[in-house]
Amino acid sequence: MPAILECDDVRKAYSSGEGRSEEVLHGITITLSRGECVILLGPSGSGKTSLLSILGCLLTPTSGELRIDNEVVDFSSTTTLTERRRSTIGFVFQHAHLLPFLTVEENLATVGRNAGVAPAELARRITALLELLRLESAAMKFPSQLSGGQRQRVALGRALVHDPSIILADEPTASLDWENGTIVTDMLINRARELGAVLVVVTHDTRLIPRFNRVLQMEGGNVIESSH
Repeated sequence: MPAILECDDVRKAYSSGEGRSEEVLHGITITLSRGECVILLGPSGSGKTSLLSILGCLLTPTSGELRIDNEVVDFSSTTTLTERRRSTIGFVFQHAHLLPFLTVEENLATVGRNAGVAPAELARRITALLELLRLESAAMKFPSQLSGGQRQRVALGRALVHDPSIILADEPTASLDWENGTIVTDMLINRARELGAVLVVVTHDTRLIPRFNRVLQMEGGNVIESSH
């Protein structure tokens, strides 16, 4: 499968005060291809979230290159980064972060409109996603009226409504019980495979490993390829 997401010697350092800096990513070089479902493991502080944030064009690397579809990402251009995030990337966070003043349907529609999805196609996608996510009866409810599992499924729909080619999830099951966590994980994997997208899921839960076809382990700011 063709590569869609590539890191070439990506490093990230944060200022630690008094002119010093601490490097948390030590020259990451990885290639992720369409259709790959990747689980990214590692202890707290190993650099998982920093790497995922760079892959999602949310964080600027200190050095190195990120390429999406063989095009180098220009981290100096806010416009370019915003367009990338809106059109190409779907992000699921540990907490749903839904807009509380919008209904479930409106939360999904906002993302689709920002990505330029035509109104009729957007309506079709929202209907299909709500059915897939088992949220048809919740379409007109506000986030405060939903359970934690329902809110996370809405967040999943929001990340998928624009058919992204890159799907990134940072601890998407941490606030869920095992049953709801596996439902969310399986939905992510199945949708990524349907779209031919690359999926990267950061988690501490090693029980999820068998569901993925590639395992990356982070240790001290480095990525180590694992097999299973």
